[in-house]
Amino acid sequence: MRVVAGILLLLCLCGPAHGARDAALLIGISQYTELNSLRYADSDVVALSQLLTDFGGYRKSDVTVVLNQEATKARIVEAIDKVVRASEKDPLDHFILMFAGHGVPGRIDDKDTNIFLAPSDASTAENTFYSTGREVVNETFISRAWLARQLSLINARSIVIILDSCYSGTKAFGALFVENLGYSVQSFGGGPGREATVVHKR
Repeated sequence: MRVVAGILLLLCLCGPAHGARDAALLIGISQYTELNSLRYADSDVVALSQLLTDFGGYRKSDVTVVLNQEATKARIVEAIDKVVRASEKDPLDHFILMFAGHGVPGRIDDKDTNIFLAPSDASTAENTFYSTGREVVNETFISRAWLARQLSLINARSIVIILDSCYSGTKAFGALFVENLGYSVQSFGGGPGREATVVHKR
């Protein structure tokens, strides 16, 4: 209910697109190859896509929905890269990214990690983890630094990021925008690993 209420508030604040150049990439993963299944992640994304097209003024052609086994790391990377390239040629007014699925904490076994969001084919096999000496890495996951960098390359007047996953509210993700890209971050919610983060341009 809290997610739905937040989405409705978002649509009220943004208002109808009225012909604006808008785009949304909505990723929902309830079914994973190796990780535990989730309830409602995919259906929440489908619900948002319907809200955007029915009430938010978005055209169906401007909303890309990627669900479950289709949401591999390669597919997610391709979809985000496509938005970056398209916005270079035709700047966006508004861009929405939603990811609903598993997330990873900023530290594993008392070691820093850049691992962040889990695509459907993410692997937790022992040989997929390695250390750079500075942090733990698993290249089958989406990293915080890569995602922040790609989002910063999108040419849009406003970008809304909705992360419905464990540890998505960690300040480590927002801090990448603050330190390097001229954004500010505000976190709120129910404690470590359960808070939400709002990132906006200063």
